[in-house]
Amino acid sequence: MPHPNDIPEMEKALAKRSITIASLCRRSDIAATTWTRWKSGKVSPTVRVWDAVVSAFHELIKEHDQDHSTKTPEEAAQ
Repeated sequence: MPHPNDIPEMEKALAKRSITIASLCRRSDIAATTWTRWKSGKVSPTVRVWDAVVSAFHELIKEHDQDHSTKTPEEAAQ
């Protein structure tokens, strides 16, 4: 399970798939500024909130990977 210290790696995994941090924040029901404060180390998430973020992260990655693994190159280009 990712830890708040893994935020840079999580961002890389999302960026690799062209998934925005804003999408993760919306899915997690947190403000983008909250993510930024976590990233800077100014505050730490509660376990409950972090669990929601991790869940949303995995959902977004899974959805993206499923969508792109089942499409032909022509479908993916559309």
